[in-house]
Amino acid sequence: MIDSSNSEDIPSEAAAQATDPIKRLYAQIQRMPELIGQARTVDQVLLNRFQDLKGHAREVIHQFKEEKTDILKRFDNWLVPIAKEVLDELLQDAEQLKRNLNQKLEHLPQIEEKDWVEHAKRWNHLYTKWHDRKALADRVLALVADRTKQLIDKDIQVIQDYQSQSLAQVPEQSEVFEDLKERLAQATESPLKQLFALRQQTPQPTSLPQASEWVAKVQAQRETYFDQLLMKIDHVVKETVQIEEEESDFISFTEDEGEIVFMERELHQIKLMVANLKPHQASEMQFMLARLEELLDHAEQLETTALPKTLQKRLSKIKEISSSLCKQLEENS
Repeated sequence: MIDSSNSEDIPSEAAAQATDPIKRLYAQIQRMPELIGQARTVDQVLLNRFQDLKGHAREVIHQFKEEKTDILKRFDNWLVPIAKEVLDELLQDAEQLKRNLNQKLEHLPQIEEKDWVEHAKRWNHLYTKWHDRKALADRVLALVADRTKQLIDKDIQVIQDYQSQSLAQVPEQSEVFEDLKERLAQATESPLKQLFALRQQTPQPTSLPQASEWVAKVQAQRETYFDQLLMKIDHVVKETVQIEEEESDFISFTEDEGEIVFMERELHQIKLMVANLKPHQASEMQFMLARLEELLDHAEQLETTALPKTLQKRLSKIKEISSSLCKQLEENS
């Protein structure tokens, strides 16, 4: 006869032999506390490892940010903006790797061993790239040439737009239009060729100081050719197109009004260029700032003359907009 009190707690030997699955289930249930304890230990180990991984990723990025300041000291004012851009790109890559790491830790079952190996290699490659000073210098030099060409392309586009706007003042079917078109082409041919030639120059510096000297020289030439073209266009338009005075009192101020018209046009072009500037274009910002300061100086010189109230208002507007743009550029530089 079987003791019912024992049969509920421990299966009899005969019952265990007859019902093997029950025996296994019974044993597994008995081991659950032990297994749960082991699982919790493993989970805690993994959790600690995850935190270590995330912490080390943050440390690498923090190290990069601290070293960035010292690295930029190797570059002068002309090259710092581009060097900063290159380093910021590497920092963005590091931030992206950190985000990828976090995603992998959140989706462990889907990540294969080869994925972890590849991820580790990417961190190592980035770290090596960050500390490769020669590669950094080469990248900066390449960007210097590319950005300079882009700036010259923008100069040429502005000049061509300005020339088109000048022609638009005259009816296309008139004789004056063809005369103005021909004279503008002749007047701008030489400085435009110089600007195109400047674009084709490729720097071959062997050091960062040489690159800086080349950039400074090119920027000075750009400014010279650009100003020459604007002045030539304005001079030709002024000579060719007869400006009708609205009031007889303005007759003695025709030349001053022409200067104001020129400044208004140039200010319009500067506004368009400033609106399209990106934060990393520090060189171009300085160029625009210099042009605005020259415009303000010119306006203050004209302001000393006894201008009619209408011209005074236009001159005040030029100064107001120029000062506002200067402030905007100084804040962003």
